[in-house]
Order: sequence, then C-alpha cells, then structure tokens
Amino acid sequence: MGRPDDDIRDHRHRHDFQKEEEEELDELEDQYDDLISAGVDNNQMASTAEATRAFRAAQEQEQE
Repeated sequence: MGRPDDDIRDHRHRHDFQKEEEEELDELEDQYDDLISAGVDNNQMASTAEATRAFRAAQEQEQE
C-alpha cells in the first residue's frame, strides 16, 4: 500500500486525465453535431476520416 500523499497524487492524476478525456469527448460530439447540422452524412465522415488517416500516415513516413 502506498503512502497517503502518493495515493492522493494518483487519484488527482486519474481525475485530471478523466476530466481531459471528457472534455475531448464533448468537443468531438460538438464537431459531430456541427457536421450533421451541415448536412454531412456518416459515409462522408467515414471517407474523410479514412483520407485524413492516410494523409497523416504519409506525412509521418516523409518525416522518417
């Protein structure tokens, strides 16, 4: 069992991480809602996401 201050530090770290994850999820949900409101359908989003992943992979290969 860890020291009490280590346990508190671990708890705060987990709490901060969870808070960051929730904020990122909220932001992604807002972006999704904006895209749906703009008339973008799920197929368009999927193809855009696929193109974005391919583009980023190509950029990473160029940097190596």
